[in-house]
Amino acid sequence: MVYSYDEMVELWLLHRYHETARTDAQVVRADGIDLRRLAADEMRSWFMNLLDTAPRELLDPDDISDVAPVPVRLADGRLAITLPESCRRVVGVRLAGWERSATILTDRESAAARRQCSPMSRAGSHCPVAVVDGRRLIMSPSEPPEVEQLLVCLAPAEGTRGVYRLDPRALSTIPHIND
Repeated sequence: MVYSYDEMVELWLLHRYHETARTDAQVVRADGIDLRRLAADEMRSWFMNLLDTAPRELLDPDDISDVAPVPVRLADGRLAITLPESCRRVVGVRLAGWERSATILTDRESAAARRQCSPMSRAGSHCPVAVVDGRRLIMSPSEPPEVEQLLVCLAPAEGTRGVYRLDPRALSTIPHIND
């Protein structure tokens, strides 16, 4: 589900502080702490952590395959795609000739990731592998180089209100103020 910034702040206030939005009164102060701003900062930190660590089923990723850069063939034969700056997490990738989506590896030093460096131990189309290396996604096997699906979790740009995409069940992970 997609929530606007204002909707997300209201949901955050409700779930974290059990505070409902008052529509019958308005209080304006020129001094003191901007509690709504503090709540918005807490909400953004929670949301970034959610994008980084939540189970896949609580996320609502974007398919950016139609706007992703064309994959570049590396010297060792693998393919690499440069991920957008706002990408927090890759949750799925599939090339046209693959039998299924790739297994995503986030530790480029893991044994499985290092095996992708050699053509003799590299994954095949029946069990493809994609390694997240900073802002690059390195994929094996590399044929054909046509991206069918690239599912990523995108963060709202810093300093903007943005939109928040998540499964409504993720709201249950908002910590209560007394926790």
